[in-house]
Amino acid sequence: MNPIVNGIETTYADALTVYRLDYADPQDQRVAHAYAVRVHPVLLLIDAEGSVVRRWDGVVSQEEITIAINVLRTP
Repeated sequence: MNPIVNGIETTYADALTVYRLDYADPQDQRVAHAYAVRVHPVLLLIDAEGSVVRRWDGVVSQEEITIAINVLRTP
């Protein structure tokens, strides 16, 4: 899923921040626990307040992610 996420990160650099968790890092483990991340890969679309707006467990298409981001950007 890295190529998809890398493309999204580049395309929407002005609108979102991409965080990648390292499960070996204790701080990242706490973040994963807080968002109930139990599978890999998982992709969370989180708003500025920290609420999960959309969640994908497993592989997801770039088109599906793009649609979700564009829905959030539409006023």
